[in-house]
Amino acid sequence: MNNKIEIVQGDTSPVYKFQRKYNDGTVITTQPKKMWITFKRSCSCDECLFQKTLENGITFDGEYYKFQLLPDDTCHLAYGTYGFDIAILNENNEKKTLLNNGELEIVKHYTKKCNEV
Repeated sequence: MNNKIEIVQGDTSPVYKFQRKYNDGTVITTQPKKMWITFKRSCSCDECLFQKTLENGITFDGEYYKFQLLPDDTCHLAYGTYGFDIAILNENNEKKTLLNNGELEIVKHYTKKCNEV
């Protein structure tokens, strides 16, 4: 998965997918205890704008983790760049960050709800 996501404010994104791998490149096929994809204004901000978890928004097919951004995730966000990361809690109760410094770019659109006729 690329560490940059660009989406039109309030749209449905494509499905993004990624894998967890061992150092030798072998795919890890066991699911962690927990997984979070956390979206914030910046890494120094405490407020979480929205989050995807294994219980809510992230699926796992035994090889790939998949998630999608939905209209309710981004419709309230102003145009601009936000940050995200992907973290897990493994079977040993260790928190590990899989992706750090991801960027979510909310871009302008011209067809608003009032134009949908």
